[in-house]
Amino acid sequence: DVSVEEIKTLANEIKKYMFPGWMIQKSSKKAIGRTIFRFLRKLGLSFEKRKAIFEDLMKAVERYGRD
Repeated sequence: DVSVEEIKTLANEIKKYMFPGWMIQKSSKKAIGRTIFRFLRKLGLSFEKRKAIFEDLMKAVERYGRD
């Protein structure tokens, strides 16, 4: 299971790369993606499960960035 503290840490790591217009900068988008994937790797999930969760999280982060 993932603790609330681990989720907060992930959110803080992601926020480092977020700024107005971050979604159009490939380097920022890649950095966020790497951060999320590293976090998911620690959970010991299968690659398919990690990939599905990763895609959902990236969509959520992008939606958050637009709002």
